[in-house]
Amino acid sequence: MRPHKRITEDAIREIEAERDELLVQLSPHSSVGLRDGSPSTP
Repeated sequence: MRPHKRITEDAIREIEAERDELLVQLSPHSSVGLRDGSPSTP
C-alpha cells in the first residue's frame, strides 16, 4: 500500500490552483487565462 500517492495528487491539485491564482494576481494585465480561454484584458 502506498498512502502517499493520493496525498501527492491532492497536493499537486492544490499547488496548481494556488499557482493559477498567484499568476492572475501578479500579472492581471497579461493573457494568463490560458486554461479557461477568457482574456484578462479590461
